[in-house]
Amino acid sequence: MQLNLKGTWLFGLFILIIGVHLASQYPYFFDDAFISFRITEQILKNVKPYFSTEGLEYTSTSVLYPFLNCIWASLFGKNWVEWIPIFNAIFLSLSFFVVFRKAISFAIQDDFKLKLLVFLGILPLFLEFRNFQYGNSGLETCFYMVLLSFFVVPEHSKIEKPNYFGGLLIFLRPEGVLAGFASILNALFKGQIKPGIRLIFISIFTIIGYLSYNWLIYHQLLPQSMIAKSNHIIFRTEELKKGFAYLLFSGLWVYMGIFLLNLFLNPLSKPKIFGLTFIWVILYISFFSLFAAWWPWYVPPLFVAYWFIAANSLIGIYEYSLQIKLHNRNGIYWFAVLALFLFSAWKFEETRKILKKTSFASKTRIKSSEKIGTWLNQNANQKDKILIEPIGMVGWFAKNLSFLDYPGLSHKEMASFISKLHWKVPHRLTDRRTDSAILYHFRPDIIVLWREEKAAFEKIERFQHAYFKTKTLPYFLLDERMDSVFIYRKR
Repeated sequence: MQLNLKGTWLFGLFILIIGVHLASQYPYFFDDAFISFRITEQILKNVKPYFSTEGLEYTSTSVLYPFLNCIWASLFGKNWVEWIPIFNAIFLSLSFFVVFRKAISFAIQDDFKLKLLVFLGILPLFLEFRNFQYGNSGLETCFYMVLLSFFVVPEHSKIEKPNYFGGLLIFLRPEGVLAGFASILNALFKGQIKPGIRLIFISIFTIIGYLSYNWLIYHQLLPQSMIAKSNHIIFRTEELKKGFAYLLFSGLWVYMGIFLLNLFLNPLSKPKIFGLTFIWVILYISFFSLFAAWWPWYVPPLFVAYWFIAANSLIGIYEYSLQIKLHNRNGIYWFAVLALFLFSAWKFEETRKILKKTSFASKTRIKSSEKIGTWLNQNANQKDKILIEPIGMVGWFAKNLSFLDYPGLSHKEMASFISKLHWKVPHRLTDRRTDSAILYHFRPDIIVLWREEKAAFEKIERFQHAYFKTKTLPYFLLDERMDSVFIYRKR
């Protein structure tokens, strides 16, 4: 069957315009993104790909992403970071377009009305603020979504052919290997034994290759950020609740209803279409719920699967409606199109308001971090041990310094020390017992604290006697925990 893709580029152009508009008007960065940015600049300076000039730790969780950013940094000079939201918006839009085209390829006939209905039907899922706030945040998430759209979403002409390269996503993100595992299980469930066995061997060699690369280049099997964050307190019950919630959040229960209606109307028509995508969703949610933790940037990749499942469910319902006698079919269709258009318009405005607030917060934190970094550049030297959490934005501006960061994203000794404590540590320096142990062991020269961290340190007698406050800088006044930064120096 020929793919029904004629004219889909118009929808792709429309979604690209929306994506780039939102990203350019309301750029947003996570602190962790600047870790990758600093590694990129280290690479371009012919320094080893580490965060600290004197460190030996590869700080980014992604093996590939800082190298990918070398392209933009080489093209756009010293202001290249300002272009990152645009590039990520292009990746985000491309992932949506690929999923849309693949979904349409399963349609029985080339039908513009069907394309319009499906596009408007999944457009609200694209406009969900989490895609632009958590996905387009300076990290590798949007590029990851593009690759997922190729590796975990089937296309009609390839539905019976296993994808042998999904496991390579491990080089972009460690959990990317789940795409390979999904392909294995999907092949075995379909009775494709030989391809399944072949996929198992490919996945084994991919994992061995990934671990070998890390060991040979960075002298450790896993990224330092994974090792450091594994020492955090994780409330597994809460992570399980989050994982279940992400199946139903943001109106997804409506789309789940559409999916169930499609299965009811077409019980034998297309159940295998969703196999690979469903398996990946289950593996992905299970991984972060049972073995890791749900940080915000892990949520957007789920939309790749949700777009496809919702789109194919709408196709099934539409095609079923053509097979039955339905009074005033055109009237019902155009009513649905109008309703979806209005819902998308409302979703766009809701997302725009949220992004406006978060973008303001991001810009404020960047400016505040620049002031902190400038002060540190002027008042500290490379030999000073500077204790801080987080290191991303401040470290980006304090380019000449190395950091004793908590919990050890860029400092292997810190992560090793914390792992040997007889208790788990919180995300920030807010635990008096942990802070005291760190002070005694590392004896930092400078300590950079947010208000909630300062309250914990002031309860430590050693801190009161050995350190004095040398600078207070405003940070983000809308958050009591981080309204100011307090810098202490050893007496």
